[in-house]
Amino acid sequence: MTRNIKTIGAGRSLFKQGDKSGDLYFIQEGSIELSVRDSKSGHEDVIATLGPKSVLGTMSFLEGEPRSASATTKSELKCVVINQTQRDRLLKTIPTWLQVLIKDLSKNLRRANQNYVGLLAKYDRLKKKYEAKTGQILEDEPNEDSPPSLAEAPLDEAKLDEAKLDEAKQEENPVAEEGAQKDLRSEQSLP
Repeated sequence: MTRNIKTIGAGRSLFKQGDKSGDLYFIQEGSIELSVRDSKSGHEDVIATLGPKSVLGTMSFLEGEPRSASATTKSELKCVVINQTQRDRLLKTIPTWLQVLIKDLSKNLRRANQNYVGLLAKYDRLKKKYEAKTGQILEDEPNEDSPPSLAEAPLDEAKLDEAKLDEAKQEENPVAEEGAQKDLRSEQSLP
């Protein structure tokens, strides 16, 4: 098998979530950021940054399914690329039962990734509701320059439960919940 080495400049898109490409990339130099967009909310999160000795594009390579994430170079990237023709030749050399097992593992990983993205979007919605109810700002990744975080302050469990309940009601009946919020705002503006 011939080695196909590719160099890609910084800030370039290697592929987008949903693309049909199925090449596999072995990163030799540089780094790349993976991000996933939740199809329901449109919310996008960076899920990983990969560097040298990382493998990229495994699920689409194995399954022949669309890309589950978008990949954008953070710095110039040098990688070895294995294309679909090379994949097909490689898969012919392993037993069929192992091919089925590998594809099944890949599909399970894809499903776990989709669930993770959905949970991130739900977390963001709950976080916003909690912050609105308590006035407390939650920090995702505190650092030494950050103001005191929730880890240092007691959580208002009642308000957190109330935010979760609001979220559940919104999922069950979004139109009724919006009406109730308008009624509440009207009552609050009365003298």
